[in-house]
Amino acid sequence: MRSVNRIFATLMALPVALWLMCLIAVFFIRFVFSCETNDGLVQACIVLGHDIGQGAVSLMIFAAWGQLMIVPWLLAVGLCWGLFALISRQRTPKA
Repeated sequence: MRSVNRIFATLMALPVALWLMCLIAVFFIRFVFSCETNDGLVQACIVLGHDIGQGAVSLMIFAAWGQLMIVPWLLAVGLCWGLFALISRQRTPKA
């Protein structure tokens, strides 16, 4: 049962952690390297001699719209976790 709880906890925490990392990366790119990012246009963003404009826009789109994907995922995983806990509680013999 503990390993199943760890799996469900990981399935709930991983998308949120990924979204937060993208959000932090976008803020870092925008404020440290002064790159302009928006979802309508890919602009040049030169960091250490490399243009990361397309990657910055991809991160920004996931940071901005990621919660629309994460909330249904969390609801689905939470519902599955709750159902699994309820079924496993019903199957355990009472002392």
